[in-house]
Amino acid sequence: MTKNTQHLVNKKKSTDDSEKIKSSDRKHKKESKSSNQSRVKGKHPLEIEFWFILPAIRRELALRLYKNKLKQRNIAKIVGMTEAAVSQYIKGNRGRLTIKDNGNEHDIEIPEWLCKEIDESSKIIMEDRSEPIFMKETHRLMQIIRSKPKEFLCHVHEWVGEKVDDCEVCFTGIVLETP
Repeated sequence: MTKNTQHLVNKKKSTDDSEKIKSSDRKHKKESKSSNQSRVKGKHPLEIEFWFILPAIRRELALRLYKNKLKQRNIAKIVGMTEAAVSQYIKGNRGRLTIKDNGNEHDIEIPEWLCKEIDESSKIIMEDRSEPIFMKETHRLMQIIRSKPKEFLCHVHEWVGEKVDDCEVCFTGIVLETP
């Protein structure tokens, strides 16, 4: 066998071995994925907050700052994101709570009690206009939402198609004490 032929044989053998490994990896991933799905049904409440509620809160605050005649550049500094991201919030391309139903999108309405809290936070942010105050107010809003999970968080969880009967996971009965 010549060197070139030997090289091709070694390459083919190496490729066959790597295909076996890849196939084995894929099979293992499928098995572990399906076993994870059977153990854990749905999204964790913190995922719902991170992917749906927090962007909606940030959008609502950015919109209120914009309606108070703040420039997108200034809002971006306060919110801690790019001007492009703020623009997407204002246009409604980002941070909207929407559900898809048979191909149609429907906005999820933010409850009146939460809108009042967002209005209050936007006033505080307008007075100080700093990123730390924005973070503090966003955190405050999330704490309020967590304190009333059945009034908003559970509904958003259900809207994203994750209804769990008799769920008591979401911060129910938990009292957090500050040190």
